Amino acid sequence: MFKKFLFSCFIILLPHFCFSETFLKKGDIIDIIAPSYGCTADELKKIKTTLSTLGYKPRVSNGLNQPTYLNYSNTADFRLNDLKRALYAKDSKIIWTVRGGYGAQELLNALEQFPKPETKKIFIGYSDATNLHLFLNQKWNWPSLHAITLKFNKNIDPKVNKEESISSLLTFLKAPAFSYPLTALNKPAAKSQHLKSKLIGGNLSIITANMGTFNEIETKDKILLLEDVGETPQRIQRNLLTLKLSGKLDHADALIFGDFTHTNQQLSNRVVKAFSNNLSVPCFKSNLFGHGNKNKPLLLNYPVTLKVENKIATLKSD
Repeated sequence: MFKKFLFSCFIILLPHFCFSETFLKKGDIIDIIAPSYGCTADELKKIKTTLSTLGYKPRVSNGLNQPTYLNYSNTADFRLNDLKRALYAKDSKIIWTVRGGYGAQELLNALEQFPKPETKKIFIGYSDATNLHLFLNQKWNWPSLHAITLKFNKNIDPKVNKEESISSLLTFLKAPAFSYPLTALNKPAAKSQHLKSKLIGGNLSIITANMGTFNEIETKDKILLLEDVGETPQRIQRNLLTLKLSGKLDHADALIFGDFTHTNQQLSNRVVKAFSNNLSVPCFKSNLFGHGNKNKPLLLNYPVTLKVENKIATLKSD
């Protein structure tokens, strides 16, 4: 049986978007948005209190939580205008989503018409926010942060990502650096030597839902991140095959599979492993991001260097 190896990589900080200890400081405004599902009034109050206690200024639009018949946080017009407000605000650096769910894709057509803001922001979220990550990474060439939402974490609602906290992510943002072990899933992963690339991706179902649109994922010369929740093993396989048959994996530098959370977890993992064994692209597995207990921050559209020596790969911050 093929022996599993550990893998890691390191981030090179870009001169045109440099993180430092002064990038995020106490007293900074954090724009809170809900482009998908929302949260309860009590949860929102707790979110604001948590951020304020940590020394930051949460900013929320009135009417953020007025659920529609589809359980979206508010109407499409409201969510779009709120996103626009946060994107163009000149006094904030961070835009943080309340949660995932459904609804963000509804905003894309109008978002495409927006002129690119002069100042880059760091957009934070995952799951349904993958719709917006793809747009910001590919259309505006912004980096973004695949990380916990404001609702699901050990501070607010520990049903998901219970080992992650709002404070730890804010600390990360002051000087982003990480070292994450990954496990090789196929033989090509052990043969990787030295690779400079960028991370792209997120939720598998959202990525495949954007196929054939202007927001379709561009994987050439990228490391593709994939995770999902609540999908049966059969649907996971179908979505993975969609990426393969469309040619999206032909020129990807590597694949990293996060958690595929489902009641039949063992079978879901088996699907991912079997799929990886039939690919020539290096594939790795990690339980450090996704809808599980952990969801470590990953910078998307940001340079990384993957280095594998003696079948041991490492990730080190620059």
